[in-house]
Amino acid sequence: MWLGFPIIQRSGQWGKLRPITGSDFFINWFRNFSCPICLQAGCKIQKERVIIVMKKCFVLFLSFCILVVFSVPAFAADSISRKDLPKYEIKGVQWQSESDTKITPKAAVGYWKCANLSSTAVNERFVDYVSSPWAYADKYTIAEAKTITFGIQPSATADLSSAIKAQVVVVASYAFSKTTTISIPADPTRKNRLGLFSDFVQKYVKSEYYSPPNYTVTKTLYNYVYDPVRGSSTLKVVYY
Repeated sequence: MWLGFPIIQRSGQWGKLRPITGSDFFINWFRNFSCPICLQAGCKIQKERVIIVMKKCFVLFLSFCILVVFSVPAFAADSISRKDLPKYEIKGVQWQSESDTKITPKAAVGYWKCANLSSTAVNERFVDYVSSPWAYADKYTIAEAKTITFGIQPSATADLSSAIKAQVVVVASYAFSKTTTISIPADPTRKNRLGLFSDFVQKYVKSEYYSPPNYTVTKTLYNYVYDPVRGSSTLKVVYY
């Protein structure tokens, strides 16, 4: 007997011992304790107290089982990494692992900062030839269109040219066109060609390049930029 709970029970005249079943356990527990009110074992009050205790034990056991059932799947799901799962498609939507969805950041790039230091007017600056190669022509008849654009000396890279155009140049370009045929006389005793001229504003530009990651000035260039004056184009005979 331990705390009033009988562990074994004698059976038969030979005194054989047999283990107590679950029902015998609670019956003997109920019989070996007296009611604290009437001091009698097995009374109704004692029976009700035993039933209440058994119900509480059952509720605690059921709560423990529910906790275990819902905790194990959650733990198992957390222990699986997304990258361990294969790709699959559900209704046309493809799921990807973490390694497939990483975005590679763009490399940092530098930029040009341009400033005009001075401006000078340049009249009738040569743009281009609008006639055939050198010849002894006595006149030129022309009816064509041509675009006059800004120029940079010395020549600049594409990124510097774009920066100068955006930060310094005003006109950038304009169209020269002759919709009607015109005749321009020339000296046939000398080789000549017909040239296109336009007025420009010559600007002396300072350009600084800021390099990453600290964006400090790592390169400084100086250029002459010729910004065309709109509507100032003329045609002139050029002699060899």
